[in-house]
Amino acid sequence: MHNALFNNLVPFFVIKGALYSNFGIAKILPVEEFAMIVFLKLIVQIYYFFSIVIVYIFAFISKRLWFLFSVESRCVD
Repeated sequence: MHNALFNNLVPFFVIKGALYSNFGIAKILPVEEFAMIVFLKLIVQIYYFFSIVIVYIFAFISKRLWFLFSVESRCVD
């Protein structure tokens, strides 16, 4: 699970490479449109990162809660 989390975080840290790959487009588009494309890509990367983090936190909490309640129900006797 830790490895999957690490693999999902890699695209977030490659934003700089993604920005440099857009400089070919910058020659065609005006600066404002190029900046907007870069900004939208950045927002998508941040949203992708936080959605993964929230899913992992929710999975961790629900796993802990399930473990607590299952242990508690076994100890009732």
